[in-house]
Amino acid sequence: RSGMPLYAWGANSSGQLGIGRESEAEWEAEEVVVPMQEGEVVDMMAGGGSHTLLLTTTGRLLGCGSNTSGQLGLGMEVQTQPTFALLPSLPSEASLVSLAAGWDFSLLLDSEGGVWAAGSDAWGQLGTSRGHSNPPQPRSSLVRRLRSDNSKLRRS
Repeated sequence: RSGMPLYAWGANSSGQLGIGRESEAEWEAEEVVVPMQEGEVVDMMAGGGSHTLLLTTTGRLLGCGSNTSGQLGLGMEVQTQPTFALLPSLPSEASLVSLAAGWDFSLLLDSEGGVWAAGSDAWGQLGTSRGHSNPPQPRSSLVRRLRSDNSKLRRS
C-alpha cells in the first residue's frame, strides 16, 4: 500500500465501494484496499450510478462496481467487480487528465483533448449521436475515442 488510506461507506449493491463484497449499504466507514505501486496515490476519483473510477498520479485507471453496460471496460463477461482493479489501458500515447462516471457509462479525457467512452449509449451519452430511440448499445470494452483532433475547437 502506498499513499493515504481511502475509506468508503454508503450504497454498495454492485460493489461500487471497492471493499470486496456487495451489500445494500455500508453504514460504517471501511478502509478500501487499492492496488497501488510504490509512491503512487489517487489523483482523481469519480462515482457513477453503481461504479467508481480512480485515476492515479502515474496515470493508471482503476475501477470497481457494476460493469453491466461495459462502463468499466472489462468486456461483457464481467458483470461486477467488487474490488478496485486495473482497467484496460488506453493506447500509450493517451495520457489521461480527467474522468467522469455517469449512471452506466464512463468518460475519460486525454491530454490531447481526446474523449474516450465506455458503457451504455442508450440516450446518446457517449457522444455518438444515436439518440434514445435506439436500444442500449453496451460497449464491450473500454474505449472508443470520440474526438481525436481538437484543432477545430474554438479558442477564447
